[in-house]
Amino acid sequence: MLYLFIALYAEAAVWIRELGLKKEKEAFPFDVFSSPEGIRLVLTGTGSTAAAVAVSSICARYGVAGEDIILNIGTCAGSSPGKLFLIHKIVCAVTRRSFYPDILYCHGWEEASLVTTPRALTAGLRQEGVDARCGTKPARRHLTLPNRMQEGVDARCGTEPARRHLTPPNRMQEGADARCGTEHSVPGRFAVGEKFSGERQTVYDMEGAGIYQAGAYFVSPHQMIFLKIVSDAGQSGSVTAQDVRELMENKKEEILTFIRMLKGVQGEKRRLAAAADSCAANRMEFVSRLCKDLHCSETMRGMVFRLFAYLAAAGVDYRRAVEGLYEAGKLPCRDKREGKRCFEELKQKLYL
Repeated sequence: MLYLFIALYAEAAVWIRELGLKKEKEAFPFDVFSSPEGIRLVLTGTGSTAAAVAVSSICARYGVAGEDIILNIGTCAGSSPGKLFLIHKIVCAVTRRSFYPDILYCHGWEEASLVTTPRALTAGLRQEGVDARCGTKPARRHLTLPNRMQEGVDARCGTEPARRHLTPPNRMQEGADARCGTEHSVPGRFAVGEKFSGERQTVYDMEGAGIYQAGAYFVSPHQMIFLKIVSDAGQSGSVTAQDVRELMENKKEEILTFIRMLKGVQGEKRRLAAAADSCAANRMEFVSRLCKDLHCSETMRGMVFRLFAYLAAAGVDYRRAVEGLYEAGKLPCRDKREGKRCFEELKQKLYL
Protein backbone atom coordinates (compact mmCIF):
# COMPACT_ATOMS: atom_id res chain seq x y z
CA MET A 1 0.00 0.00 0.00
CA LEU A 2 1.15 3.54 -0.81
CA TYR A 3 0.15 6.14 1.81
CA LEU A 4 0.08 9.81 0.83
CA PHE A 5 0.07 12.20 3.80
CA ILE A 6 -0.83 15.74 2.75
CA ALA A 7 -1.62 18.75 4.95
CA LEU A 8 -4.21 20.69 2.93
CA TYR A 9 -7.01 19.80 0.53
CA ALA A 10 -5.67 22.34 -1.97
CA GLU A 11 -2.44 20.30 -2.08
CA ALA A 12 -4.33 17.00 -2.35
CA ALA A 13 -7.07 17.85 -4.86
CA VAL A 14 -5.02 17.06 -7.98
CA TRP A 15 -3.94 13.64 -6.65
CA ILE A 16 -7.49 12.74 -5.58
CA ARG A 17 -8.65 13.52 -9.12
CA GLU A 18 -5.77 11.98 -11.09
CA LEU A 19 -5.52 8.78 -9.03
CA GLY A 20 -9.28 8.24 -8.91
CA LEU A 21 -9.46 8.23 -5.11
CA LYS A 22 -12.78 7.94 -3.27
CA LYS A 23 -13.48 9.20 0.24
CA GLU A 24 -13.72 6.60 3.01
CA LYS A 25 -16.69 7.22 5.29
CA GLU A 26 -15.39 5.33 8.33
CA ALA A 27 -12.03 7.11 8.60
CA PHE A 28 -13.16 9.86 11.05
CA PRO A 29 -11.60 12.14 12.37
CA PHE A 30 -9.31 12.33 9.33
CA ASP A 31 -10.36 12.73 5.72
CA VAL A 32 -9.09 9.61 3.95
CA PHE A 33 -9.33 8.85 0.22
CA SER A 34 -8.41 5.50 -1.30
CA SER A 35 -8.49 3.42 -4.49
CA PRO A 36 -8.56 -0.32 -5.27
CA GLU A 37 -5.04 0.03 -6.74
CA GLY A 38 -3.55 0.24 -3.24
CA ILE A 39 -3.24 4.00 -2.72
CA ARG A 40 -4.56 5.79 0.37
CA LEU A 41 -4.40 9.58 0.79
CA VAL A 42 -4.78 11.23 4.21
CA LEU A 43 -5.38 14.92 4.99
CA THR A 44 -3.37 15.59 8.15
CA GLY A 45 -3.97 19.28 8.75
CA THR A 46 -1.16 21.79 9.29
CA GLY A 47 1.51 21.54 11.94
CA SER A 48 3.92 18.88 13.11
CA THR A 49 1.67 17.66 15.93
CA ALA A 50 -1.37 17.22 13.68
CA ALA A 51 0.76 15.40 11.10
CA ALA A 52 2.28 13.05 13.70
CA VAL A 53 -1.15 12.23 15.15
CA ALA A 54 -2.55 11.50 11.68
CA VAL A 55 0.36 9.28 10.68
CA SER A 56 0.39 7.27 13.91
CA SER A 57 -3.41 6.89 13.88
CA ILE A 58 -3.62 5.76 10.25
CA CYS A 59 -0.61 3.45 10.50
CA ALA A 60 -2.07 1.74 13.58
CA ARG A 61 -5.58 1.58 12.12
CA TYR A 62 -4.58 0.01 8.80
CA GLY A 63 -1.55 -1.96 10.00
CA VAL A 64 1.15 -0.19 8.00
CA ALA A 65 4.20 -2.47 7.84
CA GLY A 66 6.22 -4.64 5.49
CA GLU A 67 6.87 -2.89 2.18
CA ASP A 68 4.26 -0.12 2.61
CA ILE A 69 5.50 3.34 1.61
CA ILE A 70 4.77 6.72 3.24
CA LEU A 71 4.88 9.63 0.77
CA ASN A 72 4.53 13.24 1.91
CA ILE A 73 3.72 15.81 -0.79
CA GLY A 74 3.33 19.47 0.08
CA THR A 75 4.38 23.06 -0.31
CA CYS A 76 7.19 24.79 1.52
CA ALA A 77 9.02 28.09 1.82
CA GLY A 78 12.32 28.54 0.05
CA SER A 79 14.43 30.69 -2.20
CA SER A 80 13.35 28.98 -5.47
CA PRO A 81 9.54 29.41 -5.87
CA GLY A 82 7.94 26.78 -8.09
CA LYS A 83 10.79 24.27 -7.80
CA LEU A 84 10.29 20.66 -6.69
CA PHE A 85 12.75 19.12 -4.21
CA LEU A 86 13.28 15.61 -2.88
CA ILE A 87 14.17 15.80 0.81
CA HIS A 88 17.25 13.93 2.04
CA LYS A 89 17.45 15.50 5.51
CA ILE A 90 14.87 16.85 7.96
CA VAL A 91 15.65 19.14 10.88
CA CYS A 92 13.13 19.78 13.65
CA ALA A 93 13.52 23.44 14.63
CA VAL A 94 12.02 22.86 18.09
CA THR A 95 14.09 19.87 19.28
CA ARG A 96 17.09 20.58 17.03
CA ARG A 97 17.18 16.94 15.93
CA SER A 98 17.99 15.74 12.43
CA PHE A 99 16.42 12.84 10.52
CA TYR A 100 17.61 11.17 7.33
CA PRO A 101 15.17 9.46 4.93
CA ASP A 102 17.03 6.91 2.79
CA ILE A 103 16.69 7.62 -0.93
CA LEU A 104 16.88 4.34 -2.86
CA TYR A 105 14.98 5.32 -6.02
CA CYS A 106 16.33 6.99 -9.15
CA HIS A 107 14.99 10.48 -9.70
CA GLY A 108 15.81 13.64 -11.61
CA TRP A 109 15.08 16.19 -8.89
CA GLU A 110 17.44 18.29 -6.85
CA GLU A 111 17.73 17.21 -3.23
CA ALA A 112 17.35 19.61 -0.32
CA SER A 113 17.40 19.84 3.46
CA LEU A 114 14.02 20.50 5.13
CA VAL A 115 13.54 22.51 8.33
CA THR A 116 10.23 21.92 10.12
CA THR A 117 9.06 24.95 12.09
CA PRO A 118 6.02 25.25 14.41
CA ARG A 119 4.57 28.20 12.51
CA ALA A 120 4.51 29.51 8.98
CA LEU A 121 7.79 31.13 8.08
CA THR A 122 7.64 34.82 7.20
CA ALA A 123 10.28 37.15 5.82
CA GLY A 124 9.96 39.39 8.88
CA LEU A 125 10.74 36.79 11.51
CA ARG A 126 14.25 38.04 12.11
CA GLN A 127 13.23 41.69 12.31
CA GLU A 128 10.18 41.03 14.49
CA GLY A 129 12.26 39.17 17.07
CA VAL A 130 10.25 35.96 16.78
CA ASP A 131 12.01 32.81 17.90
CA ALA A 132 11.50 30.28 15.08
CA ARG A 133 12.14 27.35 17.42
CA CYS A 134 9.10 27.96 19.58
CA GLY A 135 6.99 30.25 17.41
CA THR A 136 6.81 32.99 20.04
CA LYS A 137 8.60 36.18 20.87
CA PRO A 138 11.58 35.54 23.15
CA ALA A 139 10.90 36.08 26.83
CA ARG A 140 12.20 39.27 28.38
CA ARG A 141 15.14 38.99 30.71
CA HIS A 142 14.32 39.31 34.40
CA LEU A 143 16.88 40.75 36.77
CA THR A 144 17.68 38.80 39.91
CA LEU A 145 18.87 40.15 43.22
CA PRO A 146 22.54 39.47 44.06
CA ASN A 147 21.82 37.48 47.19
CA ARG A 148 19.31 35.31 45.37
CA MET A 149 21.85 34.60 42.67
CA GLN A 150 24.39 33.57 45.28
CA GLU A 151 21.91 31.08 46.71
CA GLY A 152 21.50 29.50 43.25
CA VAL A 153 17.78 30.24 43.09
CA ASP A 154 16.04 31.51 39.96
CA ALA A 155 14.12 34.60 41.07
CA ARG A 156 11.46 34.08 38.43
CA CYS A 157 10.22 30.73 39.67
CA GLY A 158 11.83 30.22 43.07
CA THR A 159 13.46 26.96 42.12
CA GLU A 160 16.94 25.71 41.47
CA PRO A 161 17.97 26.52 37.89
CA ALA A 162 17.92 23.52 35.55
CA ARG A 163 21.31 21.99 34.93
CA ARG A 164 22.65 21.88 31.45
CA HIS A 165 23.28 18.43 30.04
CA LEU A 166 26.26 18.24 27.74
CA THR A 167 26.22 15.94 24.74
CA PRO A 168 29.50 14.03 24.31
CA PRO A 169 31.25 15.01 21.07
CA ASN A 170 31.36 11.43 19.79
CA ARG A 171 27.57 11.17 19.94
CA MET A 172 27.14 13.50 16.97
CA GLN A 173 29.91 11.70 15.10
CA GLU A 174 28.30 8.30 15.54
CA GLY A 175 25.24 9.30 13.48
CA ALA A 176 21.50 9.35 14.00
CA ASP A 177 19.00 6.96 15.47
CA ALA A 178 16.32 6.55 12.77
CA ARG A 179 13.55 7.12 15.29
CA CYS A 180 14.80 10.04 17.38
CA GLY A 181 17.52 11.65 15.23
CA THR A 182 20.59 13.45 16.50
CA GLU A 183 21.35 16.81 18.02
CA HIS A 184 22.03 19.36 15.31
CA SER A 185 23.30 22.88 15.47
CA VAL A 186 20.33 24.92 14.26
CA PRO A 187 20.20 28.71 14.42
CA GLY A 188 17.61 30.11 16.81
CA ARG A 189 16.01 32.16 14.05
CA PHE A 190 15.67 31.42 10.37
CA ALA A 191 15.69 33.54 7.26
CA VAL A 192 14.69 32.25 3.83
CA GLY A 193 17.79 31.53 1.79
CA GLU A 194 19.90 30.54 4.82
CA LYS A 195 21.69 27.24 4.31
CA PHE A 196 23.25 24.83 6.76
CA SER A 197 26.90 23.98 6.39
CA GLY A 198 27.39 21.70 3.38
CA GLU A 199 23.78 22.06 2.17
CA ARG A 200 23.07 23.40 -1.32
CA GLN A 201 19.37 24.02 -0.71
CA THR A 202 17.27 24.48 2.44
CA VAL A 203 13.46 24.69 2.50
CA TYR A 204 10.94 25.10 5.32
CA ASP A 205 7.62 23.43 6.18
CA MET A 206 5.46 22.65 9.24
CA GLU A 207 4.83 18.88 8.98
CA GLY A 208 7.91 16.98 7.80
CA ALA A 209 9.55 16.19 11.15
CA GLY A 210 6.25 15.08 12.68
CA ILE A 211 5.52 12.71 9.80
CA TYR A 212 9.01 11.21 9.95
CA GLN A 213 9.07 10.69 13.72
CA ALA A 214 5.64 9.03 13.77
CA GLY A 215 6.30 6.95 10.65
CA ALA A 216 9.61 5.64 12.04
CA TYR A 217 7.65 3.52 14.54
CA PHE A 218 6.04 1.58 11.68
CA VAL A 219 8.39 1.59 8.66
CA SER A 220 12.08 1.99 7.85
CA PRO A 221 13.75 5.23 6.68
CA HIS A 222 13.86 4.02 3.06
CA GLN A 223 10.05 3.69 3.11
CA MET A 224 9.45 7.40 3.80
CA ILE A 225 9.70 9.88 0.94
CA PHE A 226 9.23 13.66 1.10
CA LEU A 227 8.50 15.83 -1.95
CA LYS A 228 8.27 19.58 -1.45
CA ILE A 229 7.29 22.31 -3.91
CA VAL A 230 8.44 25.83 -3.03
CA SER A 231 5.38 28.09 -2.87
CA ASP A 232 6.92 31.34 -1.61
CA ALA A 233 10.02 32.92 -0.17
CA GLY A 234 8.60 33.41 3.31
CA GLN A 235 5.49 35.49 2.53
CA SER A 236 3.01 32.78 3.55
CA GLY A 237 0.10 35.19 3.77
CA SER A 238 0.37 35.96 0.06
CA VAL A 239 -0.17 32.34 -1.04
CA THR A 240 -3.79 31.41 -1.83
CA ALA A 241 -5.44 28.00 -2.24
CA GLN A 242 -5.58 28.61 -5.99
CA ASP A 243 -1.83 29.28 -6.04
CA VAL A 244 -1.23 25.96 -4.28
CA ARG A 245 -3.46 24.10 -6.76
CA GLU A 246 -1.56 25.62 -9.68
CA LEU A 247 1.78 24.58 -8.17
CA MET A 248 0.57 21.00 -7.84
CA GLU A 249 -0.81 21.03 -11.40
CA ASN A 250 2.53 22.24 -12.76
CA LYS A 251 4.38 19.29 -11.15
CA LYS A 252 1.57 16.79 -11.70
CA GLU A 253 3.16 14.68 -14.43
CA GLU A 254 6.54 14.39 -12.70
CA ILE A 255 5.02 13.25 -9.41
CA LEU A 256 2.47 10.92 -11.04
CA THR A 257 5.30 9.22 -12.95
CA PHE A 258 7.16 8.76 -9.66
CA ILE A 259 4.04 7.36 -7.93
CA ARG A 260 3.51 4.87 -10.76
CA MET A 261 7.15 3.81 -10.44
CA LEU A 262 6.69 3.24 -6.69
CA LYS A 263 3.59 1.12 -7.34
CA GLY A 264 5.50 -0.87 -9.96
CA VAL A 265 8.30 -1.57 -7.50
CA GLN A 266 5.79 -2.68 -4.87
CA GLY A 267 4.11 -5.00 -7.40
CA GLU A 268 7.43 -6.55 -8.39
CA LYS A 269 8.32 -7.13 -4.74
CA ARG A 270 4.98 -8.86 -4.15
CA ARG A 271 5.53 -11.04 -7.22
CA LEU A 272 9.00 -12.07 -6.11
CA ALA A 273 7.77 -12.74 -2.57
CA ALA A 274 4.95 -14.93 -3.92
CA ALA A 275 7.40 -16.82 -6.14
CA ALA A 276 9.75 -17.33 -3.18
CA ASP A 277 6.88 -18.59 -1.03
CA SER A 278 5.87 -21.03 -3.77
CA CYS A 279 9.43 -22.33 -4.12
CA ALA A 280 9.74 -22.64 -0.35
CA ALA A 281 6.49 -24.60 -0.18
CA ASN A 282 7.67 -27.00 -2.93
CA ARG A 283 11.02 -27.43 -1.17
CA MET A 284 9.30 -28.17 2.13
CA GLU A 285 7.19 -30.88 0.49
CA PHE A 286 10.23 -32.41 -1.22
CA VAL A 287 12.38 -32.41 1.95
CA SER A 288 9.54 -33.75 4.10
CA ARG A 289 9.23 -36.76 1.77
CA LEU A 290 13.02 -37.28 1.89
CA CYS A 291 13.04 -37.17 5.72
CA LYS A 292 10.32 -39.78 5.83
CA ASP A 293 12.25 -42.09 3.49
CA LEU A 294 15.45 -41.56 5.54
CA HIS A 295 13.61 -42.43 8.80
CA CYS A 296 14.97 -39.22 10.34
CA SER A 297 14.86 -38.46 14.03
CA GLU A 298 13.84 -34.91 15.02
CA THR A 299 17.49 -33.87 15.31
CA MET A 300 18.40 -35.34 11.92
CA ARG A 301 15.26 -33.82 10.41
CA GLY A 302 16.41 -30.36 11.50
CA MET A 303 19.83 -30.99 9.94
CA VAL A 304 18.23 -32.01 6.63
CA PHE A 305 15.99 -28.92 6.49
CA ARG A 306 18.89 -26.58 7.29
CA LEU A 307 21.10 -28.23 4.67
CA PHE A 308 18.53 -27.95 1.90
CA ALA A 309 17.68 -24.35 2.82
CA TYR A 310 21.37 -23.51 2.42
CA LEU A 311 21.60 -25.42 -0.88
CA ALA A 312 18.53 -23.63 -2.25
CA ALA A 313 20.01 -20.23 -1.33
CA ALA A 314 23.32 -21.23 -2.96
CA GLY A 315 21.57 -22.32 -6.15
CA VAL A 316 22.71 -25.97 -5.92
CA ASP A 317 20.65 -28.49 -7.87
CA TYR A 318 20.00 -30.86 -4.97
CA ARG A 319 17.02 -32.59 -6.60
CA ARG A 320 19.20 -34.39 -9.16
CA ALA A 321 21.41 -35.88 -6.42
CA VAL A 322 18.39 -37.07 -4.42
CA GLU A 323 16.69 -38.53 -7.49
CA GLY A 324 19.93 -40.41 -8.27
CA LEU A 325 19.65 -42.17 -4.89
CA TYR A 326 16.06 -43.14 -5.65
CA GLU A 327 17.09 -44.52 -9.07
CA ALA A 328 19.93 -46.52 -7.46
CA GLY A 329 17.45 -48.13 -5.04
CA LYS A 330 19.09 -46.59 -1.94
CA LEU A 331 15.91 -44.67 -1.09
CA PRO A 332 13.66 -45.26 0.67
CA CYS A 333 15.76 -46.72 3.51
CA ARG A 334 14.77 -49.65 5.71
CA ASP A 335 15.70 -48.10 9.09
CA LYS A 336 17.42 -45.12 10.79
CA ARG A 337 20.91 -46.66 10.57
CA GLU A 338 20.64 -47.10 6.82
CA GLY A 339 19.11 -43.62 6.60
CA LYS A 340 22.16 -42.08 8.29
CA ARG A 341 24.52 -43.80 5.85
CA CYS A 342 22.42 -42.62 2.91
CA PHE A 343 22.34 -39.05 4.24
CA GLU A 344 26.15 -39.01 4.58
CA GLU A 345 26.48 -40.26 1.01
CA LEU A 346 24.05 -37.57 -0.16
CA LYS A 347 26.08 -34.85 1.55
CA GLN A 348 29.28 -36.09 -0.10
CA LYS A 349 27.65 -35.88 -3.53
CA LEU A 350 26.25 -32.41 -2.90
CA TYR A 351 29.48 -30.99 -1.52
CA LEU A 352 31.47 -32.28 -4.50
